[in-house]
Amino acid sequence: MRVLQLLALVVAGGLAGACSREGSKSLEGAPVSGSVAVSPAPGTTGVQRNAAVAVQFDYPMDSASCANRFAVHMGDSSGVTVPGRMMWDSTYRHMTFVPVTMMAPGTRYVVTMRDGMMTHGSMMSGDARGMGGGGMMGGTGGGQQRMAGSPMMFDHAPSGAMRAGAGMVWFFTTGT
Repeated sequence: MRVLQLLALVVAGGLAGACSREGSKSLEGAPVSGSVAVSPAPGTTGVQRNAAVAVQFDYPMDSASCANRFAVHMGDSSGVTVPGRMMWDSTYRHMTFVPVTMMAPGTRYVVTMRDGMMTHGSMMSGDARGMGGGGMMGGTGGGQQRMAGSPMMFDHAPSGAMRAGAGMVWFFTTGT
């Protein structure tokens, strides 16, 4: 019996360590298929030079993973990356990228979004059954654990956007 208790503690400790991130327990979900609405629309010409790039997601998103997988480039996808600020609404479904300077006149800009942007994780109460709660792993309950989101796969690109490699790409051209 003592061996089983020790084994349970070792397994629970290993699983908790393997699943922890920034001090909270998390489990990564299966990939989800998602669609987005974007502005400026793919292929738009005459876009104002101070325009923001907006993306509306199906799910609440993890802002850090989106920041690492989103870029606006001048010319083509290997062109100079446009510096800017990323802002979110309170639901984390609407992202707005605002360039720090005005974009060049009459220039094509390419927006890239790589697959793997994470959906926003959810909170699970400490008395939930399973790891870390008062359930089968013998936790004492109390507190909350963050459940990781799922990686987004952009299988449903807006009209005019393209699947490219492991993500989605679209372009727009600024006015003169």
